[in-house]
Amino acid sequence: MIGALVTLRNPLPIPVMERLLGLLEGDGGRALHHFHSIISIPQSPVECPRIHHASFPDFITDPLRCIETDFYIPLRTFEARLAVRCLRLTLFSMETRLSRQELDYASRWWLDHWSKAVFEESNPMDLVEAFTSRCLVWWFEAVDPSAHFKVVNVCLTESGSETMLRRTRRLVARVAAFALNAGQTNKAIEALQHVHDTSAVRLRQYRTALDTLFATSPQIASKFLDLSLQLVRFINLNFADSTDSRQIAVGSDSVDRYHNLSKLWNEVLGQIRELPTFTA
Repeated sequence: MIGALVTLRNPLPIPVMERLLGLLEGDGGRALHHFHSIISIPQSPVECPRIHHASFPDFITDPLRCIETDFYIPLRTFEARLAVRCLRLTLFSMETRLSRQELDYASRWWLDHWSKAVFEESNPMDLVEAFTSRCLVWWFEAVDPSAHFKVVNVCLTESGSETMLRRTRRLVARVAAFALNAGQTNKAIEALQHVHDTSAVRLRQYRTALDTLFATSPQIASKFLDLSLQLVRFINLNFADSTDSRQIAVGSDSVDRYHNLSKLWNEVLGQIRELPTFTA
């Protein structure tokens, strides 16, 4: 409970904190009563506990100052616990009896906790993937419309393995598709930049190419984005267009590096052709 108290982004009543953390009713309140000299414990279940001393959170989360290991709060580890707990509550909110307060907190702040977390064990990215497939549209519209790329950036920091890279690209595809369907072309472009080579030159080339296409032919640019989304799950995404911008090719290497896939869109025919190639 002390860890939650110094980590929560906004104060919550003790019963709400208990449900948020998955504690038994009353356990959190009893734990806080041991610290009554530094924490104001409210009598009402709708009021929030308050820390008397502003320096207490800094002290208890600093290993150099708080030398009693029983009291020390590893802040980034606790951020991870809260992130996972909040994400689970958000993901399974339809299956659990949550009050409005803990659901509001969990859905609003899980990503902020995640971005500051250090996971001691394997990162539960399967939760993020489930969330993006089941809750992404609702969450963007109801909770945080500006959070498209916060989700992407969190996943990119964890994409060290091939498996995580594939998951991240699937997530980017969902985010970009959502932004494109919502008419947010610039955000779709920003999302797709994350699956390209990280060099600044390459990103500038990609953005310049799309900006030019949107300025001259929005229909062609939209088709270009559609092709990019279809191939975004692969490792490298390359593009080219003809000098008259009537044909656009998008190519990609597959995960195993042995199978390539290209798609060509022809404006005159209005067709997409798939051009598989194989390399050893």
